[in-house]
Formats: sequence, structure tokens, C-alpha cells
Amino acid sequence: MKTLKLFIMIVAIGMATVSCGSDDGGSGVDQNNVIVGNWKYIGDLDENGFEASQYEPCDDEFMLFNGNGSFKLTYNYCGEETEIYQGQWRKLGEANMYRFSLDGLTDEYKIIFSENNTRLTLYEEEFEGGFYASVYEKQ
Repeated sequence: MKTLKLFIMIVAIGMATVSCGSDDGGSGVDQNNVIVGNWKYIGDLDENGFEASQYEPCDDEFMLFNGNGSFKLTYNYCGEETEIYQGQWRKLGEANMYRFSLDGLTDEYKIIFSENNTRLTLYEEEFEGGFYASVYEKQ
């Protein structure tokens, strides 16, 4: 499942148009932005509702968003293998929209915060009649 999610994210980023300019006149980085912090993957959300993670109990997936606009994705596979990806993030002027740059590619995602800003839902794909999102809890 992790491999599928990583593949979907890389394909989505790869299909995005690379942005060459700034649309807000600034860095878009806010030290006090609610996204700043460490987030642990807990499951998926689609048009049928929330489904808790099907990962092995020893598997972990984290997203760390720093106040300086950098982020790190970490996938731990039961201590046998760890994958780490680093990039940049920026809050856009449009409500709930964030821009992520990773390996020279850029994409924008809608992110909704809930549960007193302790739950992050990242909408990865929307299609006719449905959507797919990953859900994280703040650590």
C-alpha cells in the first residue's frame, strides 16, 4: 500500500506543471502556519469514508513540515528499509491550497485541517464521482 501511495504521489507531482514564478509576491512561508510540525499517516479517506491504515503495525509514514518552507517525507518499513524525500512547501493565497516542490517538480494540493488542527487531510486525487485523500495526525 505504501508503494502504491508513493507511486501515486510521484506520478501526480510528475504530471504537474512546473511553476517558474511566485504568485503571492513573497515566500508563502509562515512560521505559525498550522501545517508546521510532524504528522503521522493514519489512513485514507475517499467517497466511502475513512479507512484506518492497513500498514503493518511496525510500518510508519511521517511528513515533517518546517517553518522555513522545507518538508521531509519519511517511510519506515518495519526497520528493514527507510526512504526519505525532501522538498519545499508553500501556502498559497487560495484557501486550503499548498504548493509542494520535490526533485524539481511542483504540484498543488488541497489540505483540510480538522480536530482542532490535529488532523490533516491531503486530497491527492479528485475524479468524477469521487476523490482520494491521505489522513495524518499531528505528533
